[in-house]
Amino acid sequence: MSNCDFKNSKELLDQSASKLAQLLQEQINLINNGHILFNMLLSVEEKQKEEAMENLKDIIDKLKEIRLLIRKETEFYQKMIVFCNEIKNMDIETLIGYYIQAGSKKEEDFLKSLSGIIDVKDDLVDIKSIILKLKGDKNLIFNK
Repeated sequence: MSNCDFKNSKELLDQSASKLAQLLQEQINLINNGHILFNMLLSVEEKQKEEAMENLKDIIDKLKEIRLLIRKETEFYQKMIVFCNEIKNMDIETLIGYYIQAGSKKEEDFLKSLSGIIDVKDDLVDIKSIILKLKGDKNLIFNK
C-alpha cells in the first residue's frame, strides 16, 4: 500500500505535466530559432558569423538546461509511479511519448546539423541516455 495522498499526488503530477509541456514548447522554439541562426550563419559576412556562432552556442546551452529539466520532471514522474502505487498521469505519459518520438529526434537532428562547426557529441550522448532510460522503464504506459 502507498503512503501517498492521492489529491496531493494528483496536484503535483498536474503541475509536473504543465512544466513538462512548457519545456517541450520552449525546446521547439529554441530549435526553430537555431535553424534560422544556422541558415543565417551560412550567408552572413565574417564579422557577423562570430555573433551568430555565439548565439548558436547560447541556444545549445539553453537546450542543455531544458534537457536537464526534462530529465528531472520525468524522473520525478517515474518515482511517483513507484512510490505512489503506480499512480499515472496521461498528460505526462503523452508528453513523454512525444519527447521520445519527436522532441528528442528534432533536437538530435538540429545538433547533428551543427556538428561540423560546434562540438555537440556530449549533447547527442545525453539525449540518447535520456531516451534509453525512458524506453527502459516498463512502468510507463508508452512502453507497454
